[in-house]
Amino acid sequence: MIASTEGDAGDAVLLLGIMSQIPNGPHSLLLQSSNTTKMHKGERFDAFVESFAPLASSQSYIRECRPAEPGDEIDWKSAEFRKVPYRGLTLLGAHLSNYNESQRQSLVVTGEDQWLYGIKKSEETKDMIVINRTGRYRNWTFPWMTVVRKYKHRLLFVGYEHEWREFCGHFGYVEFRRTSTLLEVAELIAGSLLFIGNQSCANAIAEGLKHPMIQEMSLEHPDCIFKRDNAQHVAKGHCLLPGFDGDEDEETEALKVVIDDVDTTTVPPGGWQFQPDGDYPKISSISLSTVIHLAKAHGATKQDVMDQNVRRNYEYFFRLSHGDMYRFAEDALRSAGVVELKKDS
Repeated sequence: MIASTEGDAGDAVLLLGIMSQIPNGPHSLLLQSSNTTKMHKGERFDAFVESFAPLASSQSYIRECRPAEPGDEIDWKSAEFRKVPYRGLTLLGAHLSNYNESQRQSLVVTGEDQWLYGIKKSEETKDMIVINRTGRYRNWTFPWMTVVRKYKHRLLFVGYEHEWREFCGHFGYVEFRRTSTLLEVAELIAGSLLFIGNQSCANAIAEGLKHPMIQEMSLEHPDCIFKRDNAQHVAKGHCLLPGFDGDEDEETEALKVVIDDVDTTTVPPGGWQFQPDGDYPKISSISLSTVIHLAKAHGATKQDVMDQNVRRNYEYFFRLSHGDMYRFAEDALRSAGVVELKKDS
């Protein structure tokens, strides 16, 4: 088969996950410039070809990876997946749906299996953690400050230099590793202890390797979720940072409910409640002002009342204060069969 892509680098890496499962390989992958992605004609497209082609060509299921030329007959134009809504699917699932529809096939690819093989493990990252954070697909609840504090001397940032400079400005200095190809990035990740990053091209490489990973999960576009035991997808800031060489694991806190953001005219499940210290009966009402008034007789403040109710109905108040984005992200996690790591309350 001859397939083509106009995708950004991350899309192209995920596309390899489909091509690894298409029968009768090896296949050809032709790279095309596009005005709808970052792969515009000119130097930027040339740089993409030079960066991506060595990684694709290293895979046994790829016969060749090169720029498309006039007259090339293409069997599957994978970029056509962008023409139809794919909300609710992973990017790999969107490619697969487009492939099956255009080729009238019923290929099944879950994304659970590795699709990047034979990648040499870099000795440079043997005891290191590779990180990356791009300008898109960020989640402000992700505990990057804690990551830098815990792993500071193990961290190696891959990506563009301006991304690294911005990261250091926000979270503190980490080492930077300039790379020329995505194959080099794959080798650095493969040799490392762990990959941490947002939904970037480097994240897609870590996924293709099925390398231990902690993902800064996008709330608006949670389309890079693949269930596996050695990956965490962090929607609300809560994750487990593993310890290495005798260091203890560290569990980060979930995003807190901001009391000032809570609509106090609503009635939580069970009504507004307050349990005074001692053997006093529980105060309960559908009116928050009534509960606060009665609680003041026991020396409690409005904040005390709110804190008790938030602890009792955390998920309810979390949704009120942070909106539909979290619902969408949680739905994506559930549809992928992933249960987000939660801390007992």
